[in-house]
Amino acid sequence: MNIKKKLISFFYDSKKINREGIFKTNNTAKSGGDSSFCNLIIFLSKSFEINVYCTKIPKDNIYKNIFFKKVNSITEAENKIKQDEFLIFNFSNDSKLLKLLLNNSNKSKKYIVWMHNTPPFKWLCKIEKSKSLFKLIAVSDSQRLSLAHTKIYNKIISIPHFVEINKKLKKNINNSKQIIFIGALVPSKGFHLLAQIWPNIHSKYPDWKLKVIGGTDLYHKLNKIKDAHIYKYVNFFLSYIGGSYHNAKKFKVTFTGSISKKKVLSEILEAEFIIVNPNYKNSYETFCISAAEGLLYGKAILGGNFGSLPEVIKHCVGGLLHNNNIQFKENLLKLIQNKKLRKQLGQNGKKYYLSNFNNNDLKKRWFYLLSNKKITKHNSLNVYYYNFLQFFIRSTARYFLSNTNIFLLKKCIIYLKNILKN
Repeated sequence: MNIKKKLISFFYDSKKINREGIFKTNNTAKSGGDSSFCNLIIFLSKSFEINVYCTKIPKDNIYKNIFFKKVNSITEAENKIKQDEFLIFNFSNDSKLLKLLLNNSNKSKKYIVWMHNTPPFKWLCKIEKSKSLFKLIAVSDSQRLSLAHTKIYNKIISIPHFVEINKKLKKNINNSKQIIFIGALVPSKGFHLLAQIWPNIHSKYPDWKLKVIGGTDLYHKLNKIKDAHIYKYVNFFLSYIGGSYHNAKKFKVTFTGSISKKKVLSEILEAEFIIVNPNYKNSYETFCISAAEGLLYGKAILGGNFGSLPEVIKHCVGGLLHNNNIQFKENLLKLIQNKKLRKQLGQNGKKYYLSNFNNNDLKKRWFYLLSNKKITKHNSLNVYYYNFLQFFIRSTARYFLSNTNIFLLKKCIIYLKNILKN
């Protein structure tokens, strides 16, 4: 992999993350998506020359083959790249990004859209005829399968995040009796589901502690008017555990806020097991980096049986997944009560993860893609085998229904689900 002359360009809206350093993940708090995007740039710089067009020049310009270029928007970045050159950027609902993809006068340029967050169906329909769109990158096969009903499906390939851990960190040998929840304190990450059952767990096992890693204001300070929904959500989950962050300590619950990657990994290493997104419906994890990090440290994981979590964790292999609140509580109690089970899931989960998400294989997929070598569109076929009926129905809709009819069908399914739920 020694091709350092080829130029690859990235657009990164670095101003939005409000950080002096882009790549200093060990020292500053960043989202999993931003951390992974930076890791990708750093890795590719070992084989390619990288131009990073960013809205704010970072202070950590320390990598030999990474060159930062100041731009105000992706449109300005596009004007600077040459014909047949790759430009990679993360999906956002920015109108300038959509306009760029729909400008077919740029058809000789190659745009790669990285989908840590899944684009809406209408957005995907709009870019179907884009001549410049080279590939859409799904970060898991579960995410790719969920888009099998879109007409642009054949341009979607799966390259999961490659996750690396700090091997220099050392564990304290004392039994911590500590559980950690990792995730932003927003409704989609589901902490309220854990808050609802925790008082009952605490009454039975008062020696066990819960540490919550993540906050509500990772990149900006909240505004009580603009972010009223977040304040409302915080008051909602706190109502189950004493009504305030201070009173939550009576239930052995502490909140760290958003912390650096190094500190997160240290907490994972010290914990007995990890809880990630407990939502088992309507909250799709495209790829749970926190779960992956926990698995690599040999920790059992609890989470909802939805999105990519069954793919990344695998029920009864790397952890326990639930389909409702009752199962969630039962699984939580199982791991508290059974040290042998925690150890077994941790060991098996690490082996499973390393086997199915081998970093060298994932990095090779990126290298082949950017070197115009043949690459399969999936990382693993197992997800499609296990969810064959869903894959078949979505693929059939893609071939035989118009986008309008698919959209109406999706609306009907959501409506019926809401009726059944109520």
